[in-house]
Amino acid sequence: MPIVSAPQLQERRLPTRRTELTEAQLGPLREERLCLVSPADETPAGPVTLRQLSKYPLVMPERGQIFRKLVESAAAMAGVQLRVEWEVSSVPAILDLVSAGIGHATLAEDAIRLFPHLKRLAVTPLVQPGIKITSCLVTPAQRRATPLRQRAAELLVKLVHGA
Repeated sequence: MPIVSAPQLQERRLPTRRTELTEAQLGPLREERLCLVSPADETPAGPVTLRQLSKYPLVMPERGQIFRKLVESAAAMAGVQLRVEWEVSSVPAILDLVSAGIGHATLAEDAIRLFPHLKRLAVTPLVQPGIKITSCLVTPAQRRATPLRQRAAELLVKLVHGA
């Protein structure tokens, strides 16, 4: 039962063709918006538009990672040129660089939740357009749902929804 983001379906070669869609069931678990994560002393005055994002030096995941693809796609569709100053392979490293004042990042709201130095960061909504990511539970459609798989899915949904 992998948890994937909807855009990752293409990337991971999960069900993408019509015939493959019958082989898997997708269940959305959670939708999150992407935000601008900034050093605390460089907090924007309010929500940041995609056009305004071009003014910020960005610390981004490496090419091919889902957050980067989402932001670059939205920027390209809006005709916005991003200022990618650093490419980093992990979210904790991105947050370390942002908290040190090296730049800003675009990440999901939950990405910073476990960062040990939250007071060093500011999270600002991205608007016009807002960019969202949907995490999904993918299960095989043609296999019998065992009691264990059903219970695991129930627990996962409770965990994600904080119940």
